Amino acid sequence: MKKGLIVHTLILNDKKEALVLKRSVEESMYPSMWDTPGGTLEDGEDPMVGARREVQEETGLIVDDLDLLSYTSNVDVSKDTQFIRLIFMASYGEGTVILDPNEHQDYQWIGLERIHTIETVDYLPKVIEQIRRLQ
Repeated sequence: MKKGLIVHTLILNDKKEALVLKRSVEESMYPSMWDTPGGTLEDGEDPMVGARREVQEETGLIVDDLDLLSYTSNVDVSKDTQFIRLIFMASYGEGTVILDPNEHQDYQWIGLERIHTIETVDYLPKVIEQIRRLQ
């Protein structure tokens, strides 16, 4: 079985709102669902470096204060692959979100208590609940 390593970053602003991105309707995985910036690591890439790279590629933002928050693991039998997702947390400093329209169609800052009101990828509500318990 192959392994796939994915990194995501939950970015919080000073109002404790999370940045979520609406995946493109053209995406093969989770089309039109809300997610955090992230993607697959490049060969040999350090996960923290990859998380920063993905944030910059998908939002135009630069984050430096990453902390490992959580992880998920699942097996995709059709791809004969176990996917491991490392989820980092970072604070929003400044800058304008600029989306790649091939990957995302919209973004919003959403209060942690409202995350259940939008259609998100499966891991995100659990991570948000973990953060709410830590606060």
